[in-house]
Amino acid sequence: MAELIGDHAGSTGGYRLPPGSYAKLLKTECERQHAPASLLFPLEGGPDALAEWEDLKAAGAARTAEMFGELLAAAKPIVVSPTYHRGAPEWLSRPPIYGGASMIRVYSDDVCEPAEFYGDRLPNGVYERIFVEPQYRPRV
Repeated sequence: MAELIGDHAGSTGGYRLPPGSYAKLLKTECERQHAPASLLFPLEGGPDALAEWEDLKAAGAARTAEMFGELLAAAKPIVVSPTYHRGAPEWLSRPPIYGGASMIRVYSDDVCEPAEFYGDRLPNGVYERIFVEPQYRPRV
């Protein structure tokens, strides 16, 4: 199951997600990048326009499968929005606006660590983004 990685609680070692989390998040990220934009969905045009939409979806699915295979073989870490887990460290169990990580880095061995936090609110109303350098080094 999920566990804290490192010498002591709160260390920068990371947090182990449930098995298969890396592959699931990687697949979701690939699908997000290659799905056709919903603005292209035909509201008019009949069967020809709908067939074109299906072709776009099929091309996106093919590219998703290809990209997923390449990235899974490369086993490079991915940076995604966090999924919240009970019993996890505060940076993973709290929403970003309340001190949790706004982005997490997930490694191929299902260990994650914070990749970005929100800082103070800037004068224009946007939160400052604080990037965190990688700390965890997976065993090869």
